[in-house]
Amino acid sequence: MERVQYEEWQLTSLFEVEPEHPFPEDPWPYGEVIYSVSQHGLNLRGAIHPVYRDVHLTLDFAGHTVYELRSMDLDRIEYVEDPKGESLRLVLSDRDHIVLRIKPTIRLAHEVSGTA
Repeated sequence: MERVQYEEWQLTSLFEVEPEHPFPEDPWPYGEVIYSVSQHGLNLRGAIHPVYRDVHLTLDFAGHTVYELRSMDLDRIEYVEDPKGESLRLVLSDRDHIVLRIKPTIRLAHEVSGTA
C-alpha cells in the first residue's frame, strides 16, 4: 500500500507550527507527525501517519472534545491554495471528505456527496 502523498511543508504552512515527532527515530514519512494550534479557546490537534494512512483530528473547546475523527486507510490528502487561503482536504472516500482551514479561524467542514 502506498503512503498518503503530501509534503510536510504543506502542513507546516497551514498550521503555522513545526510538527511534533513522538517517535523521532522514525524519519518522515514513516513516523507519526502531530500538529497543534489554538485560537479563541479552540484547540485543534491533527496526527497523521503517512505510511499507515491514518489520521486523527480532535477539536476541543474549554477542555471538552467537540469533534473527533479517526480514520484508518485515508484515501488522500489534498493541499489547496485559493483566494480564501490555504486548506487541507482529507479524502476519506470518493463521497466523503473533511475540509480543514486554520486561517483566519479554525474551520472543519465534513462533506458527503450523494450516491454514485
